[in-house]
Amino acid sequence: MNRSDRLKKRQWTLYIAIAIFTLILFLGTWNQVAKNKNTFVPAGGSSNESDQMLTIELPDGNVMTTEQKNIYYKGDKVYYKSKYNEIDITGAKIKQKK
Repeated sequence: MNRSDRLKKRQWTLYIAIAIFTLILFLGTWNQVAKNKNTFVPAGGSSNESDQMLTIELPDGNVMTTEQKNIYYKGDKVYYKSKYNEIDITGAKIKQKK
């Protein structure tokens, strides 16, 4: 086997390695696009008209705006429930936002 034959063998090995790398890259990208396709949240949020917006004036003077579904009553207390927190808002003034 002379030098040019060994060089040709290396070229084919390189072509196969590049083809396999490209295939793996393509399949990984395809998988990420397919997985993230169903998790898209539009910038406008949900368009559910039945949720009423409320303005809550807390006893310390701060004001927050939330939806009706995030406010609930447990016994004599009023709570605001977010994704991570639960805040006792007993004594706050709750007004409907127009």
